Order: sequence, then structure tokens, then C-alpha cells
Amino acid sequence: MRIAVMGYGSIARRHIDIIAAMIGRESLDLLVCRERELPLRPEHAWARVTADFDDVVRFAPGMAVIASPATRHVEQALKLAGLGVHMLIEKPLSADLSGADDLIRSCEKNGAAALTAYNMNYLEPLNRVIDMITSGGIGEVISISAEVGQYLPLWRPEADYRSVVSANSSLGGGVLLELSHEIEYADRMLGGARSVSCVCSKSGILDMDAEDRADILLEGARGSTAAIHMNMLQKVVTRSCRAVGTEGVLTLDFIKNKIFVRSTDDAEPRLCFQSEEGEGNKAYVEQMRHFFSCARGESVPLVPLSRGARVVELVMAAKESSSKGMRIPV
Repeated sequence: MRIAVMGYGSIARRHIDIIAAMIGRESLDLLVCRERELPLRPEHAWARVTADFDDVVRFAPGMAVIASPATRHVEQALKLAGLGVHMLIEKPLSADLSGADDLIRSCEKNGAAALTAYNMNYLEPLNRVIDMITSGGIGEVISISAEVGQYLPLWRPEADYRSVVSANSSLGGGVLLELSHEIEYADRMLGGARSVSCVCSKSGILDMDAEDRADILLEGARGSTAAIHMNMLQKVVTRSCRAVGTEGVLTLDFIKNKIFVRSTDDAEPRLCFQSEEGEGNKAYVEQMRHFFSCARGESVPLVPLSRGARVVELVMAAKESSSKGMRIPV
């Protein structure tokens, strides 16, 4: 099986490990396209490597994982889509919407299955909460609140945080794009936001030129709202979501993988679901299985490129809202 991987950061290396474990090295011809003329790590020395994207085109892979900086995603994907290459494109789909529609059309024209890699869509606790909300399990949704906080220098301890994509706006970094999972699922919980308000800023706590904290308010149908707080500053990691409905309240702790519900008949919140902690890699594995299934024509993309473009649209609206101090329709 011939597969190309664009990028060689931490997420690209994770994808390589998962692909090798699922397929087996003996059945895999893998080419890694990285930014610099450097060899791969010893554990990946079995793979080919290049710094020239034209080598990837000549390699003519059947599938590709695009995990390069976000500013390069669409450009690289457009060239591969023209060859009919099936693609898993890391989130965010891009740093802006330039070329996104062209990419979607090219994939459709050339029969290329393409997915946006929002791996949290493969987490059972989140899917259970979304199912409970959309099925009316807590009545009509009134409000959603989501929070995510992680200290950027600890994301990839082996690297200088100032040099990674996350810290550099020119590469598509910043908290809004890097932690856009919350924007993606909150938009779905609302049934599609219709306006965005945001305040985002660079705190100065970290040495980076992109925003490191943001507070977003999405407005959905019938006045329902989703308030999202995200930052790259706190050393105590948190990730949670709370949904308030007319008939009950749901709380999801992503760190402990626990869902609590309190309905009109409950005196206290009760635990309604719990899975093992530390299931993050399982979501990546399930995402890759799904990608392979889509490439074989057996499944329809769970997170199509149109969904990735929708999140970029919301992020751009959030940035515009923050700079202009006004609500932006979407």
C-alpha cells in the first residue's frame, strides 16, 4: 500500500505509527514529506523521506495524510486531489477559506475521499452527549458552555514551543485554530450557529505572535447559545462541556471521560456514562480505520471537508468579531 504523509511534527508521527501498526511495514510503502532536508527518527527510518513535494506527486500515492502547517493544507491537497488521492487532512482544514471550495469540487470530480481530522468526533462520550441532545434527551437546548485549557510549552515537551505551528500565526497557529474542536462540536450541538461574537488576545505570558486565549459566543436557532473559553496558558489541563436544556442538564468531563446528567426527577447529578481515561489515541486509531474504509468506498466521511471549511468560517468570524468589537453573522 502506497501512502504519503505531509509533515513530520508530533501529529504526523502519531499517524505514521498508527498506519504502520494497522497495515504492517512489510505491506507499506510510505513517503514522508517534511519541511527540511533531515532524516527521520530512528523508529521511522524504514520509510522514505523527501523535502520536495514534487516527489510526492511523482510517488503517486493511493492515500495521503496532510499534517503540514495549516497554511499549506489546501495547496498540497489540491495537487493530490487532481490525482484522485484519498486524503485525511489534519484540522484545521486551513488558516482561511482560500481555495477550500475548489478543493471540495476537485475531490468530488476526481473521486477522492477526503476527511477533516477532527478526531474528537470518534470519542464515545462526546457522541453520546450529542446523541442525547439531538434526540431531545434534555428537552430544547437553552445553552452550552465549553472549556479547554492547556499550557502550550507542555504540549510537545521535546520541542521549543516558540518554533511550533501553534505559536506562529504565519503557519496557522493560535488558540482559535489549534483548539477548534470545541467550535466544531458546539456548532453541531446548536444545529448550526447563525452569529459569532468573540474576544481574543495575546496575553504576553507566552512568547508567541498568535492569540493564546479566546472567549466565543455562538448564537443558534431560537436564541440558544454556546459559550466557549479556550486558552494555551493554564498548566492544569481542563476540557469539559455542559449542556442546559428545558428538561435537564448534561455535563461531560473529557479528562475523566464521564457524563453526568440531572433531569427534573434527580435531586443530584447522576453518572450516566464512564469510559476508561486516556482514550485519546483510540480516537486517532478509529479515525484512521474510518479513513481507510472511506478510501475503499465502504463508508461516507464522518467529517467531510465541508465540515472543516465550516469551522474555518466560524474561526474567521471570531477573529473579525474580536477586531471589530461586533457580532458577525455566519
